[in-house]
Amino acid sequence: MYNATSAKSRLVRIGGVAENFEDAVSQAQRTDQDIIFPTILHWEHRATEWSMIPDKVEVKVDVVNVRTGDVTSSGIIKGSSGLATWGGDHPQDLLPEPVAEFVSSLF
Repeated sequence: MYNATSAKSRLVRIGGVAENFEDAVSQAQRTDQDIIFPTILHWEHRATEWSMIPDKVEVKVDVVNVRTGDVTSSGIIKGSSGLATWGGDHPQDLLPEPVAEFVSSLF
């Protein structure tokens, strides 16, 4: 998320570890910065090269205006591997392109 967002804006930083959404909003309010809050909905890491079942990942992303608490944008990002991965793909490797598309829609 950071790489895709920082390609569009210089005002991007990675926040501290937050245990939940409310903690993330509270941290962001201290710096008066809006947040992009991802939540992993589904994660499957398979032995694709043997099972022929692809890796999958699904992440919900909320963009929050911390001054108002409103979710200004929201979406679900999905990624899936090919079948000939030879152990190289992991669910997190499936996200750069869908994340870049989502971030581009924000700007």
